[in-house]
Amino acid sequence: MVHEHLDVLCFVAETLGIDDAEIASFVSATTKLSNDSLATQRSAHLLECAEQDLLRDLTASRHEEALILKWRNSLQKSSQDQGPGSQAYIERQRSSVGMKGKEYRNELSKLTGRSEQPEVTITQLAAQQERIRKKKQQIKLKQTNIKAFQGLPPDLHLAKEELRCARSEQMKLIQLRERLLGKMVEGVI
Repeated sequence: MVHEHLDVLCFVAETLGIDDAEIASFVSATTKLSNDSLATQRSAHLLECAEQDLLRDLTASRHEEALILKWRNSLQKSSQDQGPGSQAYIERQRSSVGMKGKEYRNELSKLTGRSEQPEVTITQLAAQQERIRKKKQQIKLKQTNIKAFQGLPPDLHLAKEELRCARSEQMKLIQLRERLLGKMVEGVI
């Protein structure tokens, strides 16, 4: 049973690229993995939004193409009905070209409006993530410091003595853990 747990622990450590079996290493590796996953999700979302925009533009372009074909067929039919030199034909052509020009101008203004830079770039987003990660580390460090001093007496000498005793006890526990891990490893080998 212990052998199976140790195998699983070794497998997880190898998978995460951890050299030692400290819990802090596992926490650090899983935090990095979580951050990478979040960045990937954000990138996927941005790509999804870009894909939706492109599909919307493609649909609009296909609709415009259908309208152009319809107008062209209509104009060809009407030009066959009336000769290209007739006054009515020329007027229809002129109004058609004028309307199409307005439509093209409107479409051009829409397209130039869309091509503006996004409010937040990927570089800015990555820098913001790094700043947030550093702030979180600072907060964790400060919380650890606060926890270390909670429960200590206000007298500096007594606090130092209690801290020394606690550190001594911690070292004993660490040594015990190392001996137990050593015995576990010897038992596996």
